[in-house]
Order: sequence, then structure tokens, then C-alpha cells
Amino acid sequence: MVSGAGWNPVSHRLCGVGQTDSDGPQRLVSGRRELLRRSKSKAPLAKTVRMCKHLLGVEPALWTSVTVPRVEPTNNIAERAQRPGVIWKHISFGAESRAGSQFVARMLTTVAFLTAQQRDVLDFLTQTYRATRSGQASPSLLPLPTAERENALSS
Repeated sequence: MVSGAGWNPVSHRLCGVGQTDSDGPQRLVSGRRELLRRSKSKAPLAKTVRMCKHLLGVEPALWTSVTVPRVEPTNNIAERAQRPGVIWKHISFGAESRAGSQFVARMLTTVAFLTAQQRDVLDFLTQTYRATRSGQASPSLLPLPTAERENALSS
């Protein structure tokens, strides 16, 4: 067992950390669930009990990356997608109005979607501007079909 700051052997035993049962990985056994149901909020370990109750509520989601193929166990992709917006906010001190915040959110979303699809951002914005000025429908942010994608990348 690892010891150190923040590690409490009582709370780890109460939550069932490091223990398994026959139902699957790291599942809490029914005795622990009953203990949590009967516990009072003013108990000495009330914070641990609340944390365990919360974990029981979200337990199925905790194992999604194990049970569903192609689901990453980390959120690195999402973190990388948010990074430009976070950097922009720190550099510019954010927007001063609601409309400015909406514009920035939409632009950052557009840039993230197009970058992930390997589409040119300036071309998309130019097409959107021209379509809006001429009263036509704006281009879609949805991924292009394969044939259109190959044509867009080759030009």
C-alpha cells in the first residue's frame, strides 16, 4: 500500500479501493453499499461517505473506457482542443460583452472542428462570408464525404 498526503486507509477500505468482487473490476460489494446507505451525514467520515455515494452513482461511467471499444481512458484529446481557447483567454483577458464571448466561442469551435477534419479555416470562413452576403446557405461544419474531402485536400 502507498502512503502519503491525502491517502487514508480507512476511506480506501470504505470505498473498496483496490478490492474486487466477482462482478467485475473494482466493484463495491453489497455490504459496503449497505454501510453507505445506513451512514449518517454527521458521522466522522461524512466527507468520505459522500464521496463514496457519488462514486456509486457514476460507477458505470467510470468503466466506459474498459467496456466500450475506441473510448480513450484519458481526456487528452479534449484538453488539447480547449488549449487554444484557454491561451487566448489568458493573453487577451477574455471578452467584454456577451456577444463577444459568443463570437469567440463560435470561432474557437469552428477552428477546432475544421482543424480536426484537416480543412482550411480561412477557406471555410471565406465561403461562409460569401454565402451569407449572397443569401445562400452557409457551408456545413460536419465532416465532408470522402470524395469531397479528397478534392478539398488536393486543391
